[in-house]
Amino acid sequence: LNDQWNTHGIYAADGYGVGGKPWITSHYGFHMVFWHLPFALSGQYIDLSSGILTFSPALSVPYKLPVLIPNILGSLSAISSFNENTLFTLSLSIGNLSLNTLAVYNVVYPGSVHLTAGQSVQWTG
Repeated sequence: LNDQWNTHGIYAADGYGVGGKPWITSHYGFHMVFWHLPFALSGQYIDLSSGILTFSPALSVPYKLPVLIPNILGSLSAISSFNENTLFTLSLSIGNLSLNTLAVYNVVYPGSVHLTAGQSVQWTG
């Protein structure tokens, strides 16, 4: 039980369950760590009140990553373009999104963004 994500198993195992083994982490908590993976891979930061959405992906180009925002579902993709630039595409599948700032690796989309489901924007950098 030397698992940093198994908080309950590490700190609450004494006297819990059969033989002092943890009982709550066997199947309730472990799946929750997977919700951190998309955000860790995409480096997604969102501030809807200010209209800011930025990404710092931990992957090399090419990639396609999920965009997960309350009531909004989409994807961010990047492919190599001409002149050693990268072509970024933000697509929405569900919801509406209005942004003042959209950026990937500090490559800022030139202007504001207003998307509804089925729409996308592209920019290079």
